[in-house]
Amino acid sequence: MGGVGTSTGRPLRDGVRWLNRMERSSAGAAVAIPDGVVLRPYRPTRDHTAIPEVVADAFDGLRWPEDWERFPAFDPGGVFVAEAVEADEATGHLAGCAAGGLAVGDAGCGPKEGPVVGFVVGFRRGDLGYVSVLAVRPAFQRGGIGHALLGTAVGYLGSLGLERMQVDAFTDSPAAVGLYLAAGFEIVRTFRDEAGPTRAARAEEDGAA
Repeated sequence: MGGVGTSTGRPLRDGVRWLNRMERSSAGAAVAIPDGVVLRPYRPTRDHTAIPEVVADAFDGLRWPEDWERFPAFDPGGVFVAEAVEADEATGHLAGCAAGGLAVGDAGCGPKEGPVVGFVVGFRRGDLGYVSVLAVRPAFQRGGIGHALLGTAVGYLGSLGLERMQVDAFTDSPAAVGLYLAAGFEIVRTFRDEAGPTRAARAEEDGAA
């Protein structure tokens, strides 16, 4: 969810959405971290509430379940967060960081905690690595953050010994489809989003309550 590109799937019709199932190998996952951003592992005490706020901003007010960490396949090691931090005016690099980028989890990089501007959730699904959600706040999109988060998640899942990665992207979201295509994913099939009507009904009920 996020990025740039063009849709290659079926259009939205009669309120039904379609998904592209996309796959790639775990080999060669590239992570180029943009200037002004730190990628780090998930911190429950800080990110449990920050992540729903990013979802609402990135997906037009979509509400993220409060118990989102409780699904059976949840792996906290597969959640990575992007923070915006200020660069050192003299060097142009992040304060406290070496030139040329930042390794995920580096400590002491950046003068203070910055706002959470994006995140990715990945976990094992059978013998596949699955990227469940990738979101970047609109004001920070198209700057490479989505690509960096995606590459980080793919790299982590590959480190678990998973050779194939999988993601689902709505066909009417060309930005998402384009992001994954650019990252080496290929569309293997297109299918109807059976959960869509259920989600819509829930939202309607909640709005009337």
